[in-house]
Amino acid sequence: MDIKSIADSAKLEIKENEYKEIESKLEKSIIEFENIVDFKDSGEIMFSSSFNHNCYKDDIVGTSINREKAFKNSKRKEGEYLSVPKVVE
Repeated sequence: MDIKSIADSAKLEIKENEYKEIESKLEKSIIEFENIVDFKDSGEIMFSSSFNHNCYKDDIVGTSINREKAFKNSKRKEGEYLSVPKVVE
């Protein structure tokens, strides 16, 4: 592979001492691409590479407060709901 001619046609400035390193990296990349192209599928379908499973916990009834205590410090109420100022036109 002639890195110098590739660099010249792409108008890249490469130092003389970098040609061998770039050529080595490019050859490794080409080998990896060839491995991908030559990959033989086993026919098995992988839906996910992770092993996710349901992580649900049981519902536990705890203490709660009633509506009056929850709305005690609110400035605006409309019936059973909190009222907030409109922020979207």
